[in-house]
Amino acid sequence: KVTFFKRDYNSIIPHIYPILLPNNSDRKNFQEYMECKNIQTGIHYKPNHLLQYFKEKDSEPLFNTESIYKNLVTLPLHPDLKLEELDYIVETIESYNF
Repeated sequence: KVTFFKRDYNSIIPHIYPILLPNNSDRKNFQEYMECKNIQTGIHYKPNHLLQYFKEKDSEPLFNTESIYKNLVTLPLHPDLKLEELDYIVETIESYNF
C-alpha cells in the first residue's frame, strides 16, 4: 500500500507530490511501469548525508532516513492537471502489483 503524506495546503505551494512506496518495493520497476503508462515520476529530496559534500565528512548513517528515501517517489503536480488525469494516476498506482 502506498503512503501519502499529510500536507497543509494553506502553508505550502507544492510543485511535486511525494509518495512512499511499500517497504521492499522495486522503485525503479514502479517508475518504469508508470512511465509506460505515460506518467512521469521523479526522485527528489536526497538525504543530505548522502550528498557528496557530506560524504566526505565523518557522518553517522541514518538508517530510517535511508529506508524512507529508497521508497520515495514524486508524482506530477501542477495547476493544469485535470481531475481525469489525477484519477488516471491513482488508478494506475492501484493497478501496480506491489
